[in-house]
Amino acid sequence: MPEMKQTHGGDDDDIDDLPQEAPPPKPKLDKFASKPDINIRDVFWKMMENYLENGAIPAEELKKFNDERFPLVRASISVLGNPHGYTYELTREQIAFFTIKMTLDAEWEDAFEEYLEEIKNSKGSAPEIVRDALKEACLQKENQKRIIEYLRIMLRNREGAEIALYFIAQIQNAEISAELKKELLVLSRGDIGTNQMNAMAGMSVIKNDDEVKKTLISILSHWDEEARYNAADILNGMKDDEVREAAKKRKDIEPNQEIKELLEKLAT
Repeated sequence: MPEMKQTHGGDDDDIDDLPQEAPPPKPKLDKFASKPDINIRDVFWKMMENYLENGAIPAEELKKFNDERFPLVRASISVLGNPHGYTYELTREQIAFFTIKMTLDAEWEDAFEEYLEEIKNSKGSAPEIVRDALKEACLQKENQKRIIEYLRIMLRNREGAEIALYFIAQIQNAEISAELKKELLVLSRGDIGTNQMNAMAGMSVIKNDDEVKKTLISILSHWDEEARYNAADILNGMKDDEVREAAKKRKDIEPNQEIKELLEKLAT
């Protein structure tokens, strides 16, 4: 939405002569909020239209639909999974972005988590579309602050961590990773398999951070080959004395030839 302009200075007597900016249009959602038998898809599309027209919906309007928050995000999931099943003139990219905005503006953390979880497990291009929508949402500071808050909650919950790590690894946003560094460090050291790989991928955009660098160096001696390979691959190209020395020590005892070759590059 266009930024509201504030006038400074001048005499109070002149205020009435200044052009007054029109108030933002009121979302056309009232008729739905008072009906016990609402059609959730009608509400969903009206919200999408309001975001398209106005760029935002006030939180107090969205919160009238707290009880419908899960059906609303499921409507979006259904649309993204069936792109030929609707006739509204919005792209799937817009729908994904506006759905994320809706969960952030209404402070629906649990619906945000469900949306990401269901999308991650869906087929087709929906995961990539939502990934890009999340990237776009992160560019706005107020959105980014809430996204970090929600992802942190997910990372500290065993069930939510897998979903959060997947999207953190996908969006490759240095500010997000820096804010969630503590959680990423813990999971890269203590988890295994996909979660560990995604935690490392999330840290790759802040690999010059001293704590991150030291953690990646320690993983060069990890028991799992994939973890060692990924650590060496992320560190590859860094011109750093600690990295060089660690690679020199490790390369001669590394049994995997591919990893050994990466370590030899790091050691030079």
